[in-house]
Amino acid sequence: MRPARGESTFVVHCSSSLYMPYFQDFVRGELSLRNYSLLAIPGGIQSLTLEEYLPKFSWAAWRHIKFLMDLDAPARIVLIGHDDCRWYHHGPITRFTGPERQRQETDLRKVATAWRDRFPGSAIDSYYGILANRKATFEPVR
Repeated sequence: MRPARGESTFVVHCSSSLYMPYFQDFVRGELSLRNYSLLAIPGGIQSLTLEEYLPKFSWAAWRHIKFLMDLDAPARIVLIGHDDCRWYHHGPITRFTGPERQRQETDLRKVATAWRDRFPGSAIDSYYGILANRKATFEPVR
């Protein structure tokens, strides 16, 4: 059964096949989410930050989000980045400098702010995942 309008959650994360089972475990286990909308694309939230570099990428991603936000009006948003993201290393925008985690955490904060501006009233949580010894941990990004 579909959650009532305004009671669902929207999750955005990378489509990495390596991290996918860990994302699912985290979302279902640690966050206790059973029904949620999901946008999983390479690089997760990075395409939402590319207005000036790749405006079509950004427009398309925000358009998908607007559709789901209008449809379900989710009360909670979960944004997830992860270590060693191939999109951040080999995607179309690789010239950014600095540690990857720092870049992703900056992007997570930027997207959270843009999301609040576009869709006021949503609670937004951001996390950064690290995989070590076949175990993933997801740390809050503030």
